[in-house]
Amino acid sequence: MRRLLALSAVFVVLAALAAPWLVGVRAQTLFRHNVANLAEHLQMSIDITRYDRGWFSADAVTELRWGDRRAPVIVQHHITHGPFVAPGWADIESTIVRAHDPLLDYFFDGRSPLAVDTRIQYNGDATIHVSSPTFDKTSPKAPDLSIAWGGFDSKFRISGERHVDYSLQAPKLSIAAADGAIHLQGLALSGFSNMPAGTWQAGSPMDWDSEMLLRLEQARIRSAQENISVQAGLRWHMSTELDTADDLLFDNRLQFRDVDIHPLQGTMPAPFRLDDTALHIRLSGIATAPLADFITRLQALVRYMEVQYGSEGRYGNGRLQAFMERRLPQLLPELLSDRTRLLIEIPSFDSNQGALEFRLAAAINEQVTNNSSLPQWLQLLQQLEVTLDAAIDQSLVAYLPGHNMPLLRQLANERWLEHKEQRFCTSAELQNMQLHINGRSASGLLLQLLTRN
Repeated sequence: MRRLLALSAVFVVLAALAAPWLVGVRAQTLFRHNVANLAEHLQMSIDITRYDRGWFSADAVTELRWGDRRAPVIVQHHITHGPFVAPGWADIESTIVRAHDPLLDYFFDGRSPLAVDTRIQYNGDATIHVSSPTFDKTSPKAPDLSIAWGGFDSKFRISGERHVDYSLQAPKLSIAAADGAIHLQGLALSGFSNMPAGTWQAGSPMDWDSEMLLRLEQARIRSAQENISVQAGLRWHMSTELDTADDLLFDNRLQFRDVDIHPLQGTMPAPFRLDDTALHIRLSGIATAPLADFITRLQALVRYMEVQYGSEGRYGNGRLQAFMERRLPQLLPELLSDRTRLLIEIPSFDSNQGALEFRLAAAINEQVTNNSSLPQWLQLLQQLEVTLDAAIDQSLVAYLPGHNMPLLRQLANERWLEHKEQRFCTSAELQNMQLHINGRSASGLLLQLLTRN
């Protein structure tokens, strides 16, 4: 029994001694993996120039480059790995090595403008914490200019190869001078993304999804003519998914919430309040095979140009433009079919100054016989069917700066618009190259637009 206990004790000691080394090996592997993943996400070059692994910690140096920039940004990393600090994890403290900058040293009192701390889980997931210190000072180059920066605090959570959750809070930014000022307070940004990082690989899934939430507690803008206060919230959601086995669906929704613009002085006539509105764009029935082929060829051309001419080579940009001009007219008919549908709408816009509605729907009708002698884009236009309905309150038009009410009334007299119940309305329909606006034929006008040089 004593011998068994002794062997067990030796085993535990050996395991305890070996664990930090094993975790350190895993931490180095994950460090290289996450550096490569970050380079793909940011579309930049990141080289690991040094990695010195110790028993409980390691030190590394990376060099970051954007485009053709010759001077790299050098970052030093101190890695602390488990198992005793945090089992299965590695902590990374990163410091940007920068040249002496008197202006940054003045504002940040010699501190680094950014502090980066990364925690890597044993399975490769990572949490990155980025923060900036505060300052409140007068500009050394302009004594009448004062800048108050409340710093920021942000977190990024990277899961797997594609999913990123993020959040950022910036409490305050104030820039004030004798002739004006901008004060931002309570800026919060959060969201997620599972879009592919960097280059899209052929055969990779096209189910991309991302969402961004932005909240601005208050913005005050003062100039010699105006002094207004603004608060707003925004939600932006974009996604793609396979509608069928061969077709793709794009969905994009931009939503504004609790928008409040309040004039304190100046030419703005009255406060503006909007509780909730959204712009919705939905495109379905897009053929995936030609789209994937186009993306693959375009990426290959861009990579070739960067190698041959650099990222800013003029000749390379000319080749890219020639490729787009040649390929896009061919691509459009390949992407679209009688399954293709487009919807653009503002379902509700109800402010204290008035309301508006907008809806545009389009589809392809392949039963329409094409004139093969026409260019491809005109053949496609022959098959295009569009309906449009829009309306705006007269009070909202009058509130907008630079409005032209007499012109709208003239268009209403000519039946291009309807003016009824204090609203301007219009509806349009395009079918088989025949355009009607409010029941009035406008095909001649369409032909003039299409044949204009």
